[in-house]
Amino acid sequence: MKIKTDFVTNSSSVNFIISSPVMVEENEVVAIISGSGLEHYHVFADIKSLITHTQQDECDWVTKVRGPYRYWNMCDDHYNRCKQIIVEGNLAIYVTVNNNYWNEMDRMEKLFEDKGGSILLRASD
Repeated sequence: MKIKTDFVTNSSSVNFIISSPVMVEENEVVAIISGSGLEHYHVFADIKSLITHTQQDECDWVTKVRGPYRYWNMCDDHYNRCKQIIVEGNLAIYVTVNNNYWNEMDRMEKLFEDKGGSILLRASD
């Protein structure tokens, strides 16, 4: 019998925030995380697209300056991490993977690292 002694979660998914200098296409990840394992895949090249995704609404000039007025698709911490990546000149890639695909997640991380990207956050919902 195996006993898990480190952090245990009942979460069904894992979120990744990746900083990448180059585009990594969703189909490249789907090739690794097959079936329904890849739940969400969003690439943000600018603040406007990040705000629009976060608040599920258009980004007007007020929200572009002040930031989103609600966080529906990601928490404010994840928003701020993605924003920092964009400000630094990289693409922010926000990925959610089903927790049942644990072995594939390591291969997905290697894919991003091979393209010059780095995983800045790996957290369960």
